[in-house]
Amino acid sequence: MYLLKPENYSNILTLYDRVPIDFPLIRSVIEKIQDGWIYVDDSQAPNNAIVITKFGFVFLFGDPENEDFNDGINRLLSTDPHTDAVPSYLLWYDPPQYWQDRFLSLSPNIVKARDRQRFAFRPERFGGCRTSMNTLPGEFTVARIDRPFLRGTAQFNLDLTSRFWGSEEDFLNKGLGYCVLANHVPVSICYAACVTRDRVAEIDVATLEQYRGRKLATFATAAFLEHCIRFHIEPSWDCFAYNKASYNLAVTLGFEPDCNYQFYTINRQPGLFSVL
Repeated sequence: MYLLKPENYSNILTLYDRVPIDFPLIRSVIEKIQDGWIYVDDSQAPNNAIVITKFGFVFLFGDPENEDFNDGINRLLSTDPHTDAVPSYLLWYDPPQYWQDRFLSLSPNIVKARDRQRFAFRPERFGGCRTSMNTLPGEFTVARIDRPFLRGTAQFNLDLTSRFWGSEEDFLNKGLGYCVLANHVPVSICYAACVTRDRVAEIDVATLEQYRGRKLATFATAAFLEHCIRFHIEPSWDCFAYNKASYNLAVTLGFEPDCNYQFYTINRQPGLFSVL
């Protein structure tokens, strides 16, 4: 298994384009929009690749039966996370069955599996159910996330300019977000965790706990979606299947359930698979 150099990332695009589900955060690393690591079996003509974003999102694609490459992943997962830059906490999109079977032998404290729902946006449905800004309570306003408002999102503990984006400038130049304000401070936000070259935006939504239950996220997300429609950006929405609030918000704003996939969280540690 080899660490692919950024100048060779394009070598795996053809391989990635064959996958059934396109994950924008993964594509954004391949397109060198956001930082991460890509490991392959061959740097010039790869048949296997695993992409890891700097926050720890993971996707493996290619030949799931490649034993040498799977051994390399085994070593990666079992390496002391304090000795390398790859995050210690990984979030793995739709692992092949080989890895799902292996994870069954590990403690739930180390590996946890959950079902996620992917949605498809239907602009025509959004047009019929769009929230009118006139119904937003008078003490709140909606605004695009600019530099001052971006700094005001610090209270959400989302680390927008380091978790997904490289800096404030990176988000402001390449990203997108809207917020509901109370006294000029963001209290509910909808932002793009990434925007790929083909203009697909990965949506994330958050509301401060003391402001939940007031449907403020509906207004922030509606403004985000209006921007997407106006500028021909495709919004991408996934959520955990049990997250009824996110599921209902997506449906309310014009999304339709598309497909489900398995999502694993993994705590890397030395000798992770030594007992198998």
